[in-house]
Amino acid sequence: MNIEPHNENAIGEFLQQRFDLIKNHTNQRDIAKKLGYQRPNIISMWKRGETKVPLDKIPALAEALGVDPAKLFRLAMLQYWPAASDTVNKVFGGVVTEEETELRKIIEAELGKDGVSKLIVDRKEEFIKFLKSL
Repeated sequence: MNIEPHNENAIGEFLQQRFDLIKNHTNQRDIAKKLGYQRPNIISMWKRGETKVPLDKIPALAEALGVDPAKLFRLAMLQYWPAASDTVNKVFGGVVTEEETELRKIIEAELGKDGVSKLIVDRKEEFIKFLKSL
């Protein structure tokens, strides 16, 4: 998912992309009910940036969407404090998603921990070229 980190409605775009991916398995109405809302229009309002996603709903929303709650929380934070993005990243570091952690485990299993470091240092450009070819 290619979301610009400083986009004013990055969370809305992320939600739209995620709902597009899971539309065959669930819908906005079901997820709205899981979050305690009677109507699904609240999710449409989040996607359009008309209202902010309540921070206390992030864990349940992330679980319902099958996404990393830390990533979703950071996107939500951009709605409340768009200028604080750099500060949040400095204090908490970058987000490593569950998918990225899994990818690292796969690479480590094949190359070993030292192999991952070697790949990053010695073969970075080759690895990037491979990823772009996918």
